[in-house]
Amino acid sequence: MHRDPSSSREVDAWPLWSCGPRVRLIWLSDEAARRLGPRLLRRFEQTHYAGRLVVPACALLGARLGGRWIGVLAVAHPTLNGRWRRGWLDAEGDRAAGARSLNRRLRRIARVMVEPRYRALGVGSRMVRAYLRESVTPCTEALAGMVGPRGSLFESAGMRRIATLSDPRDRTLRSALRACRVRPIDLIRPGLRWWRNPRARHAVLAWANASRSTRSLVGPARQSSAARRVLAARAARALTAPPTAFVHTRHHIGEGADGITPKS
Repeated sequence: MHRDPSSSREVDAWPLWSCGPRVRLIWLSDEAARRLGPRLLRRFEQTHYAGRLVVPACALLGARLGGRWIGVLAVAHPTLNGRWRRGWLDAEGDRAAGARSLNRRLRRIARVMVEPRYRALGVGSRMVRAYLRESVTPCTEALAGMVGPRGSLFESAGMRRIATLSDPRDRTLRSALRACRVRPIDLIRPGLRWWRNPRARHAVLAWANASRSTRSLVGPARQSSAARRVLAARAARALTAPPTAFVHTRHHIGEGADGITPKS
């Protein structure tokens, strides 16, 4: 069954404990997502390691326990330049045609957020599995930082790990900081002592300026210590928890169906 954007619908339910209320997973209709989505996302983003979702969510799947939302899965359109897709989901045609093809074939699980008191109880992986059963598009991807040695909830839900991403600008920053005897963890220590080191400061600003995703942080960081802390946290996370890419293709989709040719 595919998601009907015109109505909210329960897609799974199970008891969180042996006795007690059941957790209900609910696809939010487009109208409910517009009405509740911003408030739900703001609430859960406060306790998520990646912070605020900077791209708009195009679909939401919520977890509800009694009368309370305890988790949300946000789906977004994919970024156009994903080097982890090479060999899995290759672009088709020129840039414009490739963008249209990608948006037709692929969505990204942008956030899986669960209230802290209900984490490690399987809520996140149940949300991912429920989404994959009724995914908006035949192909799904997710990027996750802080993936431990025991794996990720995306793998436990049936997605496949294809790459741990290493960005050239991250390698350049790591080398520059090493030359300054600044460790990645030092970037987020109180006092921001690294900012007073001209070489370290130049290296972090050059790192931020090398990508559109962080370029807007450069100007404010020159002006305020609060903005420097935001920039330092982004740089430290990039160096200590590089994102890992996970992918999934619906099994009944094969070569030639809807123009999809995922690589195994």
